[in-house]
Parts: sequence; structure tokens; C-alpha cells
Amino acid sequence: METIIVEIFIPAVNKSFDFRLPGQGRVCDVVDEIIWILESTQQNLSIDRASPMLCDVEQGVILDPAKHIAETGLHDSSKLVLV
Repeated sequence: METIIVEIFIPAVNKSFDFRLPGQGRVCDVVDEIIWILESTQQNLSIDRASPMLCDVEQGVILDPAKHIAETGLHDSSKLVLV
């Protein structure tokens, strides 16, 4: 399975984290898992699960939740923001 390593900035804690994303995973599923991991490991962090958005800083776009990671144009070392 193809994976990519990206840096995701989380404004709520003013920190960046490296994540390995599965190329065949859908953006919405990957975001759900990222939120679960962050809430499990970061004290006092709660992210609104109703409408999270994963944004590509380099392309200046919000990633389509229905697309697979491989379809988004992300690559190793892409910089993202989760809001």
C-alpha cells in the first residue's frame, strides 16, 4: 500500500505533527482517524467532528473529503492544516 508522510498543523494546540497517510484512504476517513489519535494523545484537545477540514497549505485548497489521498496531489512532506 502506498503511503505518504505529511506535516499537519493543528491551530488548536499551535503544534505540527507528522502523519503517515494511506494513499487509498478517503480524506474523510483519514481525518476521522487523525482526530481520534490527536484527542487520545493531546491533553485537553477537542476537535469539532461535525465539519473538520483538511487544507493543503501549498496548494491553498481544502481537500475534498470524498477523494482518496492519492487523488489529492499530496506528496511526502506536504504541509496541511486541520481546522
